[in-house]
Amino acid sequence: MMSLKLSRNIGPRGGRPGLLLLFIMVLAAPVHLRALPRFSLLTGTRCSACHFNPQGSGIRNELGWSTMNEIGAIQPSMIGLDSLFAAESNSFWNGLVTVGLDARVQYANFGAQDGSSEIKVMQLSPAIAIQPFDELTMYGSFNFADQKYLGDKLAVPAYLGQSSFDLAVQYQPGITLPSIRVGHIQPSVGIRQDDHTMFVRQETTEFGTLPILPPNYNEWGAELTYEGTRDFTVNAGVYSARNLGQNFDIGVDSAKPSFSGRLIYWPQLLDEGLNGMVGGSLLANGEFTMINAFAGVGLSDRAAIYGEGMFTHTGTGYKLGSTMIYGTYQLTPWMNLEGRYERGTARETAESPLVEANSYVIGSQLFVFPYFEIRPEYRYMKTAVSSSGQFALQVHLFY
Repeated sequence: MMSLKLSRNIGPRGGRPGLLLLFIMVLAAPVHLRALPRFSLLTGTRCSACHFNPQGSGIRNELGWSTMNEIGAIQPSMIGLDSLFAAESNSFWNGLVTVGLDARVQYANFGAQDGSSEIKVMQLSPAIAIQPFDELTMYGSFNFADQKYLGDKLAVPAYLGQSSFDLAVQYQPGITLPSIRVGHIQPSVGIRQDDHTMFVRQETTEFGTLPILPPNYNEWGAELTYEGTRDFTVNAGVYSARNLGQNFDIGVDSAKPSFSGRLIYWPQLLDEGLNGMVGGSLLANGEFTMINAFAGVGLSDRAAIYGEGMFTHTGTGYKLGSTMIYGTYQLTPWMNLEGRYERGTARETAESPLVEANSYVIGSQLFVFPYFEIRPEYRYMKTAVSSSGQFALQVHLFY
C-alpha cells in the first residue's frame, strides 16, 4: 500500500498580548516543523544554530524564531496586524522558558488512484524548552494529531512504532565541548527530513512503500553530539528498540539495544558562496543494519542540491535499498521551487525477484505571512503493479 505524506522579565521580551492570543487560539482549534536540510545548505549553518535539538527538528531557539520573523509575501504592517506580530522573542523570563508550536493540516487528492480526497490534521504540537542555566536545557513536544485524540476520520494514520512525543534533557558544559542528551529522542540517522515518506526511510513493496522508521519515530536513549569545530558534526548513541521492533518485517530484537553513529563534514568556499555537506550514518540492532550516506552543495540564498542513499539488511534476510536526489531554487526569501526523484528496491532472498518503486515529486514552499506556510505538491509513483498521481496541499502554522 502507498504511504501518505503525512511528510527573563515576566512575559516575552518586548511581546504583545496579541501573539499570545494567537498561540492560545491555535491550541484550542479543532483542527511536523522538522529542520529543513536546504536551510543549512543555503545559509551555511548547522541545524543546531536554530534548534535546541542539535539534530535539528522541534522547538526553535531565539535565533531560529527570529530568522523567520520577517519572512512572508505579505508583511503584517500591510494589513494592519503589526501588534499581532510585534513580539521580539519566543522566550520568557530572560530566556528561562521558550515556547513553540507546529500545526499542519493537509488536503490530498488521490486522482487516478481511486478519485478520492481527504483532509487530515498532520500535526498539532505545542513545544516548550526550559533553560535554567546555559549548560542545561530541557525540551519536548506533544503531537495531539493522533487517532486516539482526534479520531480516525480527522487524524493522521497510525504506523507501527510511531510516537506522540519527544522529551530530552541536554547538557553541554561548553560551546567547544560535546553535549549529551537523554530522553525520548530520535537516533541521528542520515539527513533528518520533515517528510517521512522519503524512500531513504522506507521499505519498498510491489504496491508502494512502508516505513522502516515511522513518522515521529523516537526511542528512550542517550546520544552524544560533538560540534566543537566548524567543519564536523559527530553523533553517537544507544537506545531502546521498543518502537523500532514493532515493525515485524525488519527483524529487530526489541530486547536488545540499538546503536547509532553519524559523521558530517561541512566544507565551505566562502568567497564563492558555496556551502557543502558530506556524511554518513549507521543504525544497528543485532542483525539489523541501516546505512545512510549523503552529500549536498548549496549556493548561498539561491539554490541547493543534495542526495542520499540507504542500504538496509534486515534481521529476516531482506535487503532494502533506496536513492534520493533533491533540488531547490529560491526565487525569493518567501518562495522556493523544489523537486526530487527517488528509487527504492527490495529483495527477499538472493533468488527472489527485485521489487522496485520510483517516485517523482515537484512542489513549492510559500511563506504567506511570517510563521504561516503553504506547501503545494504533486507526486507520481510507479511500482511493479501500478502507477498513481497525488496532489497535496499542506498548510503549516509554526512559531
